[in-house]
Amino acid sequence: MAQVHALTADLALLPLEGRFRVAIIERAQRLNVDAQNALLKTLEEPPAQVVIVLAADDLAPLLPTVISRCVRVRLGPLTTEQIAALLVGRGLTDHSRGATLGRIAAGRPGLAIALADQPEAVIARGRLAALLLDLLSEGRARRLRVVSELLDDGALLALATTATSGKPSPSGERRPSPAERRAAAAQVVSVWCDVARDLAVIAHGGGRELRQPELFDALKSASTHLDTRALTGFLARVDAMSGALDAYANPELALDALLLAWPSSDVAA
Repeated sequence: MAQVHALTADLALLPLEGRFRVAIIERAQRLNVDAQNALLKTLEEPPAQVVIVLAADDLAPLLPTVISRCVRVRLGPLTTEQIAALLVGRGLTDHSRGATLGRIAAGRPGLAIALADQPEAVIARGRLAALLLDLLSEGRARRLRVVSELLDDGALLALATTATSGKPSPSGERRPSPAERRAAAAQVVSVWCDVARDLAVIAHGGGRELRQPELFDALKSASTHLDTRALTGFLARVDAMSGALDAYANPELALDALLLAWPSSDVAA
């Protein structure tokens, strides 16, 4: 709530360089009730030349009084081709790599732009996807040992920070903060959702518009040994876990639960 009070005090000042002062509150659905109430007065009577943007993935946690004082603008994802064209137009990459970044970004141009400058984050994502496929044939003991490795992985932390802020994580040997570990867990879940989706697409005879086309052979091989009903159930579970992490679920326990629920191939040892 202190941050909201500081923001409202800052917005009371006149703009110095442009015509307006603009405040963007990302993940506004995570504001608690006290913070939303503290913001309500400013939303009701904003200072002159002030624009406040509340970016939220879910309206349900927002108070009706907050929603009623805002103009809702729904932003849908861009297509892979649109993102590729955007990246090429800005001179950030060629069309082939732009299409790859568009698939990874899942319709989010800001993330694609950030990833264009962070090739190591893209590599980390592919490595994670391959690891998740390998775990299909591993037992519980090996799966549970992976959790700490994932949450402390420097490359994965860089990917998580790039995905959330557009900037790489600070370098160094320090232990990741709880917020960084939660961001890393959320990124694992995001990649996991893409891998499970690709497995389901291939299992049902598809193969186009995969999120991980470079892993097609591994995905095809793994899909032939999986129970598609278990895979469908896992997709629902991983989607729910994404919301739980956003609501501050323990990242270690969240990944433990998903690793135990990850379907096992019938060739597992």
